[in-house]
Amino acid sequence: MARKGQTGSRSKDGKDPNQAAGMFKRAFRWGVSPNAIFGTDEIRTNARYIGDMWSDIQRVPPHRRRRLTPEGTYDIVAMAFDYGRSPDQIRMMMANSRVIAARASRIYLVSGILLLLYWAYRVMVSPVGLGNLFYVLLVLAMGVWFLVLSFFKAMENWRLRTQRPGTFAEFLHTEDSWWPR
Repeated sequence: MARKGQTGSRSKDGKDPNQAAGMFKRAFRWGVSPNAIFGTDEIRTNARYIGDMWSDIQRVPPHRRRRLTPEGTYDIVAMAFDYGRSPDQIRMMMANSRVIAARASRIYLVSGILLLLYWAYRVMVSPVGLGNLFYVLLVLAMGVWFLVLSFFKAMENWRLRTQRPGTFAEFLHTEDSWWPR
């Protein structure tokens, strides 16, 4: 039976388990091994674990991809089988993606045009200075980036509308309108 104030068996070094380490021992442990305080070993272990999880998330199973017919269009039936859904659900998902891509393309286009108009205004009224130059270049970069995003969302919409993964050159040289609808 344990005496009052003791928690049980003695530690392996023969000391009382309730006895606190002395100030010098704590200081030595902290000075020699900051891992005990900062937990760098645990951080490394968790970082490896998160990295492994991230690589598992990014790995796409081989059966989950776009399937194409010999003509080069999307094979809706094969894709539906791969995802465990009906072909109608796949068509619905593609139609929803088309609507989302069209909306995003319009939003990016309007945002890009507004940013370019704001950029032109800032170029005309800003005094010359390094800070203003940096700000004006930043607004220009954002405007151009939004216009590029608008263009690529329009290409995504075109691919879903034609139901084939066309190339960038085909998208540019199509006789059909590539404006999202």
